[in-house]
Amino acid sequence: MIYGVHPVLEALRAQRRHLRALYYREGSDAKTVERAIELAQGCGIAAYGLANEDLHRKSGSRQHQGLVLDCGELPKLALKEWLATAPAESTLVALDQIEDPQNTGGIARSAKFFGATALVLHRSRSAPLSAAATKASAGALESFPIVEVGNLAQALRSLKKEGFWIAGSAIGEKCRDYRRVDVPRPRVLVLGSEGSGLRRLTRERCDDLLYIPRQTEEAGGVDSLNVSAAAAVFLAHWA
Repeated sequence: MIYGVHPVLEALRAQRRHLRALYYREGSDAKTVERAIELAQGCGIAAYGLANEDLHRKSGSRQHQGLVLDCGELPKLALKEWLATAPAESTLVALDQIEDPQNTGGIARSAKFFGATALVLHRSRSAPLSAAATKASAGALESFPIVEVGNLAQALRSLKKEGFWIAGSAIGEKCRDYRRVDVPRPRVLVLGSEGSGLRRLTRERCDDLLYIPRQTEEAGGVDSLNVSAAAAVFLAHWA
């Protein structure tokens, strides 16, 4: 089940998932509900009106905004499959053990907004692409290519062989101010986990390690940005 206006509408438009049924708030005259019903009919699935409490139970959340979609998982691509049709000037965003679905969704939203090409996730060490993730992405995950890999360090090595420049977000002596580095295309932005950052092998695969400097020494004890916010800063700068 996914829920919320943007996730449901985008899932119905993209039709990447296996779609089973739409549920909407009974008696609602919202234009978004009318649009969702029209899209569901176009997809050949039934739409059912339910009381608000039933939508709470169906979605497992009170944040459904009157729309819930019963559907399959998001499809994922293998790296070789994606590379076969990859644009020459691609910007990939690779996540190294980011386990918070809110951060994964937020990064996907920024990636799509700033023109990145795809998201690279570890098969077993990433946040699930859950209802929370797609809602945090404002539906961006529904139409954004997702590449799934079993070994991120090996995937980065393969991308380097294909001519990609690998830039990791990190903090340390060998890191450079992101504003002073011209990162060539095609390129990969690698973001590490919220706690420990990039793993050793991931760091070793990077051609550049970049950091975002604080703008003032009096930042109230704040030494770094949330990983989703950092992604937006890098991608906005590159865009």
